[in-house]
Amino acid sequence: MIGSEKMKALIQELKERYNDRYIIFDSTPLLSTAEPEVLSKLVDGILLVVRAGVTPRETVKQAISSLEKEKILGFVLNDLQFKSSGLSSRYFGSDGSYGYGYGKGRGESRKGR
Repeated sequence: MIGSEKMKALIQELKERYNDRYIIFDSTPLLSTAEPEVLSKLVDGILLVVRAGVTPRETVKQAISSLEKEKILGFVLNDLQFKSSGLSSRYFGSDGSYGYGYGKGRGESRKGR
């Protein structure tokens, strides 16, 4: 179904209709099924998602070699666990929430900005 003429037509229509936006397709892992490889030929760019500490380096290399290099836009590294609580609390706060801004102090509220 992914490689069908209807899918090609759908992707072309989406590109034309929403030419000022990014259209993102989520697929199965690249090396586990044929779907992502077929889909990769129909799209303009590819983001590879790599699970930190789980996805073997050789698997990433094999995935990269199976794709058209010029289509690879980048990587998303997910499920990253900080080994230092100092790093974690510095960027994500002690409660795990992400907080980033330009203020005088770390405790300064960002409300009203």
